[in-house]
Amino acid sequence: MSVHSHDDVGHFDRKLAVSFGAVVLLVMLTVSAVSWYAFDAIMKDQEARLARIIGSVVGEAVGRVSFSGKHHTRLLVKDLIAKNPQFSHIGVINLEDQIIAHSNDQLNDRPMLWPQGMSLQKALTEPNQVYHFSLFGRPTVRELFLPYHSGFNNRLAGIIHIGIRQDATTRALKSGFLSLLSMIALLTMGAMILVHRLSKRYSRPVKRLANQMAALLEHAPMLIAIQKGQQQPHVTSRLWHQFYRTHPLPDQPPLHPLLPTKQEDLTKINSSAQELNVTLDGHEYHFLFTRFILSEELQEHAQPQICTIALDISDHKLVERQLSESENRFHSLVSNLPGAVYRCNLDSAWSMLFISDGIERISGYPKESFIHNLERSFASIIHKDDLIMVEQKVFEGVNLNRSYHMEYRIIHQDGATRWVYEEGRAHFGKHGQALWLDGVIFDITDRKQMEHTLHQNRTRLQAAVVASRAGTFYYTIENDQNSWDARMLEIYGLEASQFDNNYAAWVRCIHPEDQHSTEQAFFRALSASYHTQTYDIEHRIVRPDGSIHHLRTQAWIQRDSQGKAEQVSGLVFDITEQKEVETTLRLAREQAESANRAKSDFLAAMSHEIRTPMNAVIGMGEVLLETKLDQEQRHYIETLQHAGEALLDLINAILDLSKIESGRMELVEQDFDLHKMVVETCQLFQVQCRKQGIELNLNWEESNPTYIHGDQARIRQILFNLIGNAVKFTDEGSVTVEIRSIEQEKTLLFKITDSGIGIPADKQETIFQKFSQADSSLSRRHGGSGLGLTICRHLVEHMKGRIWVDSEEGQGSCFSFTLPCRPTAPKAEIISNPHDAQQKQSKKARILLVEDSKDNQILIRTYLKREPHSLVVAWDGEEALTRFNEDGPFDLIFMDMQMPIMDGYAATAHIRALEQARHLTATPIVALTAHALQGDEQRSLQAGCNAHLTKPIRKAHLLAAIRDHANPS
Repeated sequence: MSVHSHDDVGHFDRKLAVSFGAVVLLVMLTVSAVSWYAFDAIMKDQEARLARIIGSVVGEAVGRVSFSGKHHTRLLVKDLIAKNPQFSHIGVINLEDQIIAHSNDQLNDRPMLWPQGMSLQKALTEPNQVYHFSLFGRPTVRELFLPYHSGFNNRLAGIIHIGIRQDATTRALKSGFLSLLSMIALLTMGAMILVHRLSKRYSRPVKRLANQMAALLEHAPMLIAIQKGQQQPHVTSRLWHQFYRTHPLPDQPPLHPLLPTKQEDLTKINSSAQELNVTLDGHEYHFLFTRFILSEELQEHAQPQICTIALDISDHKLVERQLSESENRFHSLVSNLPGAVYRCNLDSAWSMLFISDGIERISGYPKESFIHNLERSFASIIHKDDLIMVEQKVFEGVNLNRSYHMEYRIIHQDGATRWVYEEGRAHFGKHGQALWLDGVIFDITDRKQMEHTLHQNRTRLQAAVVASRAGTFYYTIENDQNSWDARMLEIYGLEASQFDNNYAAWVRCIHPEDQHSTEQAFFRALSASYHTQTYDIEHRIVRPDGSIHHLRTQAWIQRDSQGKAEQVSGLVFDITEQKEVETTLRLAREQAESANRAKSDFLAAMSHEIRTPMNAVIGMGEVLLETKLDQEQRHYIETLQHAGEALLDLINAILDLSKIESGRMELVEQDFDLHKMVVETCQLFQVQCRKQGIELNLNWEESNPTYIHGDQARIRQILFNLIGNAVKFTDEGSVTVEIRSIEQEKTLLFKITDSGIGIPADKQETIFQKFSQADSSLSRRHGGSGLGLTICRHLVEHMKGRIWVDSEEGQGSCFSFTLPCRPTAPKAEIISNPHDAQQKQSKKARILLVEDSKDNQILIRTYLKREPHSLVVAWDGEEALTRFNEDGPFDLIFMDMQMPIMDGYAATAHIRALEQARHLTATPIVALTAHALQGDEQRSLQAGCNAHLTKPIRKAHLLAAIRDHANPS
């Protein structure tokens, strides 16, 4: 790193030695004064030239850096004066005669005090003026004033003022003067030796200035390079050298991003400052650089000398980028706040310096309209009734130097009144004066509405508490304070002076039998998890007069942040009368349930006792119809059969109604073919319709789902009852069954329309009541118990549907009901082979009949008289076990479930146990019983039966059971 090359310095030394030696040889004997002044002039001339070089370089650097701002210029000046002690001071003066940067901070931004004989105009018109300030006739400081240029257009910007200490020069001149006297005295010692020594001694200031220039380049916080044309730089600063060493310059142009290229016209070099981004070795550098040609006076060669000065502003750019990111984050944070952040002046209208986007959500006005009160002031939207209060709060906070917070109303852009919460504080200057206000504003309209609603609810709750005659209490756990209101004392039968307001006093009032459980419930609620906030307990108390009262306590538990219970508050109700009513109701319910059980037991017994002989009556009638009978005999038997079936229908209807009223009716839902079921149900009435001479029509819409999910048996029962009634009460005309799907309501509509006798309007509501008919005489003419429609209504409502009737007397009736429509996918049907069924039925089976009724034994024997099966009979369950052990194995067992000695349930369980113990194949057991209630079938299956048949049993059903369940040996 150097200021000049070694050839330049040697040339300068030789020139100085020869010139000074010649002068000494010519004038040493004639006039010493002329020699002194000649030497002095040469020294000043060389020093002035070198000083101008330093001033030019510093001036250009200051000019380029000052483009970045006053702050960077002052930093450069302070850095130069700190690293170059030979400078007494450095100042930068603008064209307004103001010092914008000075090594002495106290002179910054002050007018320039020019030395005598010097002014701004003279410094601009006569540049490079050097002034000497002398002390006792000798110069101590050399002043240099140089104009500098700045900006992209390289315009004149001001004056560089540099002071160079002359202490060394003064000492050199003194030594030179003494040396001159010595040379004159010692002329004999040889002029050449004296000249040589003097030339070395007097070249030291020049070298010293060169060293100062080197120090400047060493410590300058910039990259500086001077080059001849496009050659390698021959003068560089330390930072340039470091950058050059880190990123070696290639041999071929371009030499460096900061240096001119071969193709660049040197005469058109723009000396204005500009930014340059350089990426080297994957690292990005940012430079503020300028390039200029040194003045002709400094050029010593034909090629122009180009000076390049670059300031590494990478850190500055990084700070700018971080500052920008920080501003973006701040803007994002402020924009997403639920309220508005502001800064405003302390004037009467609170003119906004800044306000965030949230103000538009709060007031409806854009934030720009508030900045500097461009369109409106914030004070203008404050409710007129709250404005004075807001002003007082703000100025009170400012005067006391503390934050202010308040709630007030504003007028929204849409005219609505909204509540806001504001909190802020004044910012004070160094002298204690308030400069501006900073704060936040939140919209609390919803909270205010909630508070208003809460107040209303609290008022209503208080009124409700008073109306409910409940007592209130507040118990603080930490200090064991239990506060009761007057109603609480009244409930407990105490005076205020009789209650100690603590936990123990409350416990003493509790009935002794309830104390332990009540305290346990209380402490369990207190020690429960944080989420347990309430508890509800009932207990008895003993009043001072000895009376016992039932109380119900509903309490709320207040907890701290760790979930520890702090306070319990609640209501206490005297439920003594309620408990007495509940006791009365409980006894009545128990009596009703007992009566209902008695009714159910009676119906079950009645059903069993009637079905058992009815099995023989209907069965024997069926057997007689298979014999040869004349017309009169057949009529008698058919009449007997119809009477038995009517009695059986009545029993089934009563049992169904009993199940419904007792709430034991259960639906058995499954997927089934609705269309097939409806067709089969209608076919049951075809014969009767032909006998009566009426038509039976089925209207089925194509949009109806074929397969649905529901209780097939109960839907068939409803259709059977309604179609049966329509056919029964229609003498001529037709009966139409219509089924339609209502997609909007997702329901199925069933309509059974007839052209029968119709129903009077005043009877249409009562026909759905049990044992009710439109005309009691109809029961004698057409028969019926009056339970069918009642059962239909209960079944429809149980399946979430609705049933009604539209009728006009003499014109017919239309019964309609709806059911939920739940379509399902069709299932593959298994087509049975009739030949397999016939082959299975033709095989002989050994059957064990367990039956205690002789009539039923005879009936079953008669049913099987013409069948190939063999029958063994047992009178009860105990005999059945004997027959099973001695006469077995059997292919099928028909088991009566109610018998003396051992019933069918126990006998079936014993048989299953024997089969398991002996590893025998399970014998099919079919329950054949008069128990027809809903739970009877499930009980039979749980006992071990494979199927359940109820009496009276038809021959076809019996043979079907044998075919389906027997295992022929």
